[in-house]
Amino acid sequence: MRNIKTLLLAVLGCFLIIPAWGLDVSMADLFQYSSDGSTYRKVNITEDLFKGLRKQDKTGILSLSRVRSTHSPKSILDAARLSEKENKAYLLYGFVKVTSGYYDFEVKLYDRKAGRIQKVFYAKDSIDGYETLIDTMSDRIIGYFNKILGVTRRKREAEKEHEVFDVETTVGYWIPFNPWAQSLMGLVSVSVSGGFTPVEPLFTWDILAFSLRYGISLNYSPGMNREGYESFFLHTMRFGFPVRISAMWHEKNKVMLQVSPELQVDILVQDRLYADTVVEKSAAFSLSGALGYEYLFSGKRVSLGAALEFHTAFYTAVLFSLEPSLYVRYRFKGKGK
Repeated sequence: MRNIKTLLLAVLGCFLIIPAWGLDVSMADLFQYSSDGSTYRKVNITEDLFKGLRKQDKTGILSLSRVRSTHSPKSILDAARLSEKENKAYLLYGFVKVTSGYYDFEVKLYDRKAGRIQKVFYAKDSIDGYETLIDTMSDRIIGYFNKILGVTRRKREAEKEHEVFDVETTVGYWIPFNPWAQSLMGLVSVSVSGGFTPVEPLFTWDILAFSLRYGISLNYSPGMNREGYESFFLHTMRFGFPVRISAMWHEKNKVMLQVSPELQVDILVQDRLYADTVVEKSAAFSLSGALGYEYLFSGKRVSLGAALEFHTAFYTAVLFSLEPSLYVRYRFKGKGK
């Protein structure tokens, strides 16, 4: 259920232009006390604030949960232990002072990774202004998260590049499948392609940055007869329009999935024993797919990748082939925002 929620937040984030994740925030029971012996009103302050936060969180920036504990944390050490136990990024805890005339709120935000209090929220109102007080505190907490995440979003937007061009050179070895494999073997595969990425990254999800690349490619893959078959040499050329989606993490590692519709042209040169050399030409629609990994060197201009490609040429007897390959890509600097 949690994975489904995260995925939905990621999709919604693309359209709402908010970070594509809900920050994990747990909320402990607030410690309620009286400084003048006043009798507490019959209200559940923690529960009401929890509902107020969910009401104010209209874009789903928080993945908010309650801490089910009989002890309210009263110090940063208590908060640290409870946060570690809950395994959440942030913990909300604090104090509510009740007098005969007013409520005094102090809610703290503990950051487990940083090991410190990131923010303290204050609010105060009369006893009769309880509902307004809950709304005020909820608005301040959600407003803080909106602000810090907005800064993150603006920073990421500023880091985006537009109209990014690249060139890619690939060397591989192709392997035909039956029935072609009985008489034909691949030798080498060489290709060059040019790519255009409108915006990089297109969107982000947690630590992943996704991009969409459109390209044009030219491939040459020669082959020849196997032993025991009449001598021939095959020249295969493919003209394609690859579309690639990639996901990058840690700014140096990238995985990609590519689909490419292609025109495949084959020229078969056959040396016959008792006749002249015969040249036969044929063409067919081809569809290719690829899975790959790419490593970006410092500067992110040059990268080295490895891919596993699948080619399907739709002749009467469909030609299936598999091609492991290595490629080098040079990326030209794009325009800023």
